[in-house]
Amino acid sequence: APGQYPGTLSLMPGATHRFEWKRALQPEVAIPAILMVAYWAVWHVFVFHLFRHNPSEYYPRLKFNWYCFRRLRYYPQIFSAFGYLLPFVILFRKHLHDAQLRMWMWAIPAWVALMAFWGILVETRVYGELLPFVACAATLIAEETFIAAVRRRQLTTDSDDEDRVHLVRAA
Repeated sequence: APGQYPGTLSLMPGATHRFEWKRALQPEVAIPAILMVAYWAVWHVFVFHLFRHNPSEYYPRLKFNWYCFRRLRYYPQIFSAFGYLLPFVILFRKHLHDAQLRMWMWAIPAWVALMAFWGILVETRVYGELLPFVACAATLIAEETFIAAVRRRQLTTDSDDEDRVHLVRAA
């Protein structure tokens, strides 16, 4: 059912010190944004009205999520979200050199707050919205860390290993 994806708002970035309000208020940006927010609001009002007799869709799940956090048996499911990559991305976020991707990291706490209230955190499908971002961020962090390690090591070029060194430097 369409109402099963309450986390669609998590795709909106939080306002940070790098957010360009001047550009956001220009008509070519503001008009599509307003239309998308209006469509989203109308859709959710429609779905809420359509399923108004089904109490399982729009109610806070904070109590159930707190219950899951207090039980050890749910921890593997919670930690397996994002393929166990979220702690890696949070710990090594400074290795992510793209400023825009670092800004999008602020979407994670906002998403967790929304999902803790509206979603069931032990369900794997809840993480679908942030999974591509976390996977790409983890890959970029690993790649940039590997490249930095190769550069620090300052490989020497022997005639036998010259092709291998070029491949490593290309990575």
